Amino acid sequence: MDLGEVETIVLASEMNADWVLMDEKKGRRKLSQLNIPKIGTLGMLLKAKELGIISVLKPEVESLQKSGFSISQMVIG
Repeated sequence: MDLGEVETIVLASEMNADWVLMDEKKGRRKLSQLNIPKIGTLGMLLKAKELGIISVLKPEVESLQKSGFSISQMVIG
């Protein structure tokens, strides 16, 4: 984890955050250990689709990948 993730986790813990946006695997693991709910970028995109904010996921996921965002092939399907 880098300093940004550590600071995010500390702040979320201090504030009793409802949830934290975190994609970094080690950070997500630590959030789970602390019982702090988390969501990742793909989870946010899914929520946006459920709420009708976006209509299609594929272009958004492809755009993330093109910008260097790492997504497991298992997640993409």
